[in-house]
Amino acid sequence: MVRRRRKKEPRKQSYKLYIRRVLRDVHVDKEISIRTLNIMNSFVNDAFDRIASEATRIAHYDRRKTVTLRDMEFAVRLVLPDGMAKTGNQGASKVMTKFYASRVRDRMRRTEARRADFQLQMVQA
Repeated sequence: MVRRRRKKEPRKQSYKLYIRRVLRDVHVDKEISIRTLNIMNSFVNDAFDRIASEATRIAHYDRRKTVTLRDMEFAVRLVLPDGMAKTGNQGASKVMTKFYASRVRDRMRRTEARRADFQLQMVQA
């Protein structure tokens, strides 16, 4: 007799942990019920899907296969209301600036390490 493996159900993306963390950071003394948490999770998933599909559509209109930061910013402006879109884009810009700065720092460290190795090899030779 051959045993059949059960198919694994695809994991559903959940933002519940992050919603709780943000709530704890903003309002230390407040808690959130499971029902409200599920509603917020559903809202975040829906917003993410809408923004991602709009960004994909924008990239497709420009005849590109890759979604860029610019596409995401335009999608956020189209999907979210004015105030939320501005806040979201400002936060994203701040995060991307930090990300690119860290990449530049890492690249500089690697370059300095290579130079040091090269100089060491020259001294030993």
